[in-house]
Amino acid sequence: MFIKYPNPYNIPKYIETAYERQNKNINELFLGIERIKIRRNINTITVEKGAVIDLNNNTYKLNSDISLTAPNSDLYYVQFNEDTTTVILTTNRGTWNKDKQGYYNENNRIFEVQENI
Repeated sequence: MFIKYPNPYNIPKYIETAYERQNKNINELFLGIERIKIRRNINTITVEKGAVIDLNNNTYKLNSDISLTAPNSDLYYVQFNEDTTTVILTTNRGTWNKDKQGYYNENNRIFEVQENI
């Protein structure tokens, strides 16, 4: 569902490759970080491909649209799970993590759905 961008190497023989990856990661982050596009069609929520997120200090990009069934709640959140590379909807906002600068439920990144349902 989402792919992890590799972190740059810190070994001297890989310097050129590391700079390329670092520049790609920085570019992706500037262009799309935490801009999650959501479409709603009755009870289906679609998280659109192309979103770039920072999850536990790793950069991920959604490589396909993800369709989810909206919960029976007026307020819900998109949760990204790094371990299983899945996306779900939840009513649990999580707590603010000062070090990671985002809302987390354990190691899962949480984003509020910016839509009045």
